[in-house]
Amino acid sequence: MMAKNKKKRNKKASPQIIPLKPEKYIKEHARKSPVYQCLIADNWVEEMFSPIIVSRQKPNGHFILGSYIVDLQCLGVKNANYEHDLGREEYQEQLEMYARGMGNNFVPIDPNLCFNIIYAAVEFAEDCGFQPHRDFSVAKYILDDVDTLEYVEVPVGKDGKPFFVAGPYDNVDRILATLKRHVGEGNFDYLAGVGLE
Repeated sequence: MMAKNKKKRNKKASPQIIPLKPEKYIKEHARKSPVYQCLIADNWVEEMFSPIIVSRQKPNGHFILGSYIVDLQCLGVKNANYEHDLGREEYQEQLEMYARGMGNNFVPIDPNLCFNIIYAAVEFAEDCGFQPHRDFSVAKYILDDVDTLEYVEVPVGKDGKPFFVAGPYDNVDRILATLKRHVGEGNFDYLAGVGLE
């Protein structure tokens, strides 16, 4: 009887499956899942500023979601966020939260155009001296790779120059100093509230 018990204790435990961290999962697997939806504010052309939502559907039916606040006139991707395993209900809640919180009317947009808009904003902003939001280093993997896209020309800047419109959380002095350093005094325009200049 004792020998049997000893044998049981020595039996190897079945290996545990450790889920990948969200960042690692997105970097390694997001692009393998098909695009489910791309959404943008219906006034993005006039405003040249918009939240954008990109989602992909995983084999298990759950969703990978990337959200991007995109400024085509100067700052590029001002904010980025990502989720990697949302159920259908959670996914719908996130979409409603973004629409409510940002006061936007979202409309579907072709994925190729959507990705071109985001990458154009990033490239223009980099020319002006601004890097995308730190979480874009992960959230960009929810987009198709820039080298695989069919190029679409996307308007950037205003009248051929950067145009900075100060938001409530922008460090206006730092942004203006960066613009002066990278594009030169007189080569950009800006709009800042009273007391912000």
